[in-house]
Amino acid sequence: MFVAVVVAVPLAFGFAPSQAQAVDNLNKLAKMVPGVKKAKLKASVQYLAKRRHTSYRKELKAVISSINKEVAYNKKRRRIAGAMSAGGFTVQEYSVPARTAKWAGDIFVSTLGSQSGGVNFGHTGLYYRQASILHAPGAGKKAQIQPSRSVQVGVGTVYMTTVLSIQKQYVVADYAKATYEGQNYNYMYYTNKFRDGTTVHVPMTPGIPVNLNPAKRANCSELVWGSYKNKAGIDLDGYTAGNGDYFAVFPWDIERSGLTSSYVP
Repeated sequence: MFVAVVVAVPLAFGFAPSQAQAVDNLNKLAKMVPGVKKAKLKASVQYLAKRRHTSYRKELKAVISSINKEVAYNKKRRRIAGAMSAGGFTVQEYSVPARTAKWAGDIFVSTLGSQSGGVNFGHTGLYYRQASILHAPGAGKKAQIQPSRSVQVGVGTVYMTTVLSIQKQYVVADYAKATYEGQNYNYMYYTNKFRDGTTVHVPMTPGIPVNLNPAKRANCSELVWGSYKNKAGIDLDGYTAGNGDYFAVFPWDIERSGLTSSYVP
């Protein structure tokens, strides 16, 4: 009598396909968010999944997708601006000094981002005064005020004002300086809409505090968005519908807002 014996062969590293994909995606996110340990990244995504009543794996994919979407949109803006410019230049690294704004509190969004972790979804800053910019330049740098002429921006940069009065924009600019100047860079850009200092504990990762938005740290879009949200009570995030970026504001989201309008300085 012949008896067929089926032997289960374990997958490489003992992971099921879905588990292996989750590990791969976590590695991808770690490259996009340098400066944060994988365990904390994983815990943060687990918390977001809990908040949105979805699974960790789905939320992880959604976060990565939202970041890639912003990178692609930034490339599109740069490509269109290059094609429309005099001479039709398409050089990706093309940059010029930022222009002088009309009023304090005005905003710029540039296609020339810091490219931290190989990710370039643009850059934004707030004019402290007409010829000086307060911004978070990127990884390893503190938020600072610089003369606009010393801040390099990319092709397709947009200059904007808000629906607020000039006087209120001045108030926001002063608040931004008092609040954000000198802060270290916040790597947790995909959760930058949480209140500053928000730390939670996730049951799946006991003992690992999740710093969703570390206190005394800011990235570029958080600085601009937070200044207007906290001081003037208006939300400049023009895109909150997508999965994976509900708790994040990216530079071009501010340009998409119905509360900002562009102009030629």
